[in-house]
Amino acid sequence: MFGQFAFNRGSVTLTREGKHIPLGGRSAALLTALLDAHGSVVSKSDLMERVWPGATVEEGNLTVQVAALRKALGQRADQSDWIVTVARIGYRLCAEDAAAPREVWSLLPSLAVLPFHNLSDEHAQDYFADGIVDDLIIALSRFKTFAVISRSSSFAYKGRAVDVREIGRELGVRYVLEGSIRRSGNRLRVTAQLVDAATAGHLWAQNYDGALEDVFDMQDRITESVVSIVEPMVKRAEIDRTRLKPPTSLDAYDLYLQAMALVLTTEPGATMRAIELIERSLALDPDFPAAIAMAALAYTSCYDRQLPGATENTRVKGLEYGRAALAIAGSDANTRVTGGIAVIMLGGEYDSGMAAIRQATIENPNSINVLGFAGVGAFWASEIEDAERYFLKAVRLNANDHSGQWILTRMAHIRILQGRFEEALDWASRSYAVSPSNPITHSMLVVANASLGRLEAAARWTQALLRISPETSFASIRRGHQMVRDQRQIEVVIEGLRLAGMPEDEAR
Repeated sequence: MFGQFAFNRGSVTLTREGKHIPLGGRSAALLTALLDAHGSVVSKSDLMERVWPGATVEEGNLTVQVAALRKALGQRADQSDWIVTVARIGYRLCAEDAAAPREVWSLLPSLAVLPFHNLSDEHAQDYFADGIVDDLIIALSRFKTFAVISRSSSFAYKGRAVDVREIGRELGVRYVLEGSIRRSGNRLRVTAQLVDAATAGHLWAQNYDGALEDVFDMQDRITESVVSIVEPMVKRAEIDRTRLKPPTSLDAYDLYLQAMALVLTTEPGATMRAIELIERSLALDPDFPAAIAMAALAYTSCYDRQLPGATENTRVKGLEYGRAALAIAGSDANTRVTGGIAVIMLGGEYDSGMAAIRQATIENPNSINVLGFAGVGAFWASEIEDAERYFLKAVRLNANDHSGQWILTRMAHIRILQGRFEEALDWASRSYAVSPSNPITHSMLVVANASLGRLEAAARWTQALLRISPETSFASIRRGHQMVRDQRQIEVVIEGLRLAGMPEDEAR
């Protein structure tokens, strides 16, 4: 269905409000290809391959078929065409209602930053190479004139030899940034190159040599070069705006990168280790903005998940760091959204937290990181429709749907609240595939199965939950979620766990 049209793929028939509209075979193939893109742009070459598979045809033939299909569809209510021409690229179908606002991310040039190869003598330096790439992804994603694929999607190619054209097709990106880093003592060499994902042609390449103290300047120069190719109209002032104050101590930066590699993993002890590292970083440089935001995130994650060692002091310290992050966020959407979720989840400061989150999504509407955290904050503030919107946009922007297991898990929770239990089970299963050691994911699997009446499966998942997280109890779940504005969101989970046979706290 789109607009007032219904298209039957099996019989290849198109109707408008029940009236049959004749379509030729080429027009039907063209319409199918445009519908499969869900409103995104389809390149001319892709359309010609779909409409004339295995044949070599002139571009003029495509123009003729587009004109024929436009004529068959007529015009929309606002007198615009259903098929929109995107100059020098291709076409897209306006499948939504003419009055509905359309998100623009799908029309933007898209870029994936692949993991840089660590050419250092020690594999233990992988975290440093990964951290540099993380900083590049964050810096590039702040620009609203192009979209940057999430870290989790691009890092799926770490250690793999994959043709860049295949990466472009799998991730749906136009450009790929790849490179290598060699760290030897106090010296650093960064090699970066921008590649056209469609042709594998090199658009730009550059080597950067210098001392470790030059790493921030290198990042800025790489960012500037990529932006100048992807979006020539981006001004130097925009690049300057993306750089927060760098740390005064390189040791502080190194500790921050080590913490970054650990903070959101579900490996036992990883979050507590991240807290230790980030506290050491801040001891060396108390005014390092990225480290302050990281501290807020680490303490929030620890308290939310009620990890071993989580106490009331964990909540208080995380809240302090969250408020500090908001105070120093400036124009940085990542710092602002991190502060926003911290003050909501640890302090119940819903209004100020949501104001920060909404501002962050305005400043950087194409960042999966910002959208994912925005969804978490909105979920805790019990603004479920906003949470769902943020999460779904993050997943759409992320070709591999691995935009963070917490997004998939919380989407499962939202579907449970909506009574859509089959969908909840699907979201939870996808989360489990990404992060099989996450207790919250196990809880969603328990509740979804129990709500569907699949009590044997629910009981098995309950046993699995208690194996990986024996400290999980109704009390710990309530304690970790005490700042959720509407506590019914949590009681639904507890009732599902109880239905699956999870023992009461006093019986354990």
